[in-house]
Amino acid sequence: MNSDLERTIIHYYPQRALISPLENDGVSWDYDPSYGTLKQILADLKSVDPSTRPGTRGRYDISEELVLKESIRLQLCYLGPYAALNYGLERELDEDERELVRRVERVLEKYGVMLLDEGDLEETVPWIQQGAMGATVWNCLFVHPEG
Repeated sequence: MNSDLERTIIHYYPQRALISPLENDGVSWDYDPSYGTLKQILADLKSVDPSTRPGTRGRYDISEELVLKESIRLQLCYLGPYAALNYGLERELDEDERELVRRVERVLEKYGVMLLDEGDLEETVPWIQQGAMGATVWNCLFVHPEG
C-alpha cells in the first residue's frame, strides 16, 4: 500500500474499525471539503459522456458512483484523490468503451486523482477489522459492507 493511501485510511479511521467517518466528530474532512474538485470532475465527465448518471453501489457517504455509457462504473472517493473503475465487474470492454475509459483516465489525471487497480482495492488493511477478517482498501475508501 502506498504511503499516501495508508495515511488517508489512518486519518479517516482512527478507531481502527470500519465505522463511517461521518459518525466520528473527531475526523476532519480535509480532502476537497467544498467539493470543488469533485464538481469539476463531474462537469468534465459530463462533457466526455452527457449520459453520465449516478450509480447505485454504496450509500454516497464515503464515495460517489457514476455510470457512463450504461456500462462503465466509476467510483470517486470523498476521502482522498482516489477512484476505482469497473471494480468487481467481470466483462470485456469493446473498443468504444476502452476509448471512453482512456478519456475518463485523462480527466482523473488532470485533477490528480489516482485510479486504483484491483490489486490495490483488494489489499487488506490489517489494522481495521471487519468481522473475522481485515477490511480492504475498497471497504475503507469506497463502499462499506452492509451491516
